[in-house]
Amino acid sequence: MSLELLHLLADSLKSLESIEILPGSAEDWSANPEFPFLLSEGHLGIPQKLLYKLYVFAISVLSQPKLRITVRDIIAATAVIVLANPAHTTALNTRKTLVLSNDLDPHNELTLTRAAILGCKDMSKQSVIWHHRRWLLQHLHSQVRPPFAENTNLAIPCTTLKAELHLIAHACETYPRNYYAWAHRLFCADILSQLVTQQVDGADDIVREEFQYCMKWIDTHLSDYTAMNYACQFANRFPSVASQPKSPHPLLLQAIALLQTYPSHEALWMYLRTCICIESSMARVEMVKLAEESLRQTENSGRLDQCLRYIETFTTRR
Repeated sequence: MSLELLHLLADSLKSLESIEILPGSAEDWSANPEFPFLLSEGHLGIPQKLLYKLYVFAISVLSQPKLRITVRDIIAATAVIVLANPAHTTALNTRKTLVLSNDLDPHNELTLTRAAILGCKDMSKQSVIWHHRRWLLQHLHSQVRPPFAENTNLAIPCTTLKAELHLIAHACETYPRNYYAWAHRLFCADILSQLVTQQVDGADDIVREEFQYCMKWIDTHLSDYTAMNYACQFANRFPSVASQPKSPHPLLLQAIALLQTYPSHEALWMYLRTCICIESSMARVEMVKLAEESLRQTENSGRLDQCLRYIETFTTRR
């Protein structure tokens, strides 16, 4: 391995649509030894065996005394390390330091992590990658300097926020029940709440679209309780989107309808009790009554009793 090949890969990571790790070696994919990668219309393929060899070399580069390596070397080495090992916090923290010193463009860093998430399944499930994106968004859009941890009072344009939501949706499709992606989506929902409060144009439309997206997702992912919990928290943050005069809460109706058809899914029972528990005590009484009337005749009435006991215990402790 050579420093030239490390820089060649790092330079190829700019302005990409997606990055994919290809099984096998460079010889299996490329006949050009001078450029042993596949690049087509903004999509980069990196042979896995070559990436792992570069990873070992990049680790050795990063461990050298700083006087012996340049900033360009550090940027290249950390980029390769993160691609091969997305959970490498030292490399990610080093890149944050480079952003703070203006040696690394945060917009380019967002583009790189986006391309990696779109192409690499392992990337989309790493908590530190989503934290890295939150840090970058805070660095770019925070109205406070320095930005506080998990600050959601950000002046993010609606177009940027929608792009982030689309990225998360892809990650959740790639890796089912992706807790860290849904947690990042909740971070976006908190930002959206600030935009709605500030009456930013387009924010209300995103709220409606997001609520509909959640309900459609739950209809087709009956075991994804993380998504169900997010939907309940989203409705709690934006009560107007779910309120219908003289009509039960739409999430409650969805949970009941799904349980009537699929009563054996444990996640749906958890969804039902979460829908009820996030409401006020007065609304909770009516919701419990409706749930009991609708589900008492199902084949799993024992689970209904268990669910109602949980709600009663929750109410008592509150």
